[in-house]
Amino acid sequence: MTALSIVVPCFNEEACLGALYERLSKAARKTARNDYEIVLVNDGSRDSSWTIMQRLAAKDPRLVAINLSRNHGHQLALTAGLDLCRGDTILIIDADLQDPPELLPQMLETMRKENADVVYGVRNGVVETRWPVAARGREAPELIPDW
Repeated sequence: MTALSIVVPCFNEEACLGALYERLSKAARKTARNDYEIVLVNDGSRDSSWTIMQRLAAKDPRLVAINLSRNHGHQLALTAGLDLCRGDTILIIDADLQDPPELLPQMLETMRKENADVVYGVRNGVVETRWPVAARGREAPELIPDW
């Protein structure tokens, strides 16, 4: 078992995979030291995403690269990653870097502090402003004000 899994569905992401890998690795090390895995799921990309994922996985044993036979869509790619990841805690992020990986340690801390089952980011007006939301079981989500 691994302490932390970060699952990332990917479709035609060749332009950002290198930066994504570097930024996610740094955030994961900050959060879980070396007890993490990054699970990249190639959802039938037509560009060189799969080749890049294989190259990264060959250099880093904490990177798991999964190749779907064709494009199945974001949700099925995510499900494949969730089925195959091994983490006690699982974080999900999209590959396009619209949401900063640097927020993952803070989100995990919010999850632990609030004893939440789910924590997700909510954009609040300005793109750069995000507020964590924590939810426990079937309770309604609550904004964490000091985020």
